[in-house]
Amino acid sequence: DSVFSEIATGKVDATGFDLEKAKTLYSHLSNASANRQTAEWNLMLKRSRDEQRGNVIEAERLQLMTRDMCVSTVSLLIVNLVTLPLLTIVLGKFGTAIKILSIPLTYLIIMFFITRGAARNRAGRFVMLVIKNDIQRESIKKADNSAFS
Repeated sequence: DSVFSEIATGKVDATGFDLEKAKTLYSHLSNASANRQTAEWNLMLKRSRDEQRGNVIEAERLQLMTRDMCVSTVSLLIVNLVTLPLLTIVLGKFGTAIKILSIPLTYLIIMFFITRGAARNRAGRFVMLVIKNDIQRESIKKADNSAFS
């Protein structure tokens, strides 16, 4: 949601692309509405897919997989929390139910934070790859246009 604003302010990891080129290329989007920024982002992603950019396709696949792992972890955590009162009713003791579910609950809570962090990291890498590819594409297009002028 904030990639174009982060580029405009320079608060982005510009490893792999020229930040000044990115600021120039996306200056019109830094103050644009969220809908306009999303539309531009989707267009850039579509161009990367259409150009069969393997690095972008792989990064998107990995990001989606990691996000799905996080969602699955949340689902399992919810199932375990719903099981807790049922187990308490069956066993008659809340303390015993907590002892039984303490290891799975602890594991799932830790996994939630790990998978959430990994998904955010991979999403950031994915966004930067799309930006990098778009800047490269624009540079090649400008070089081709100046060669024919």
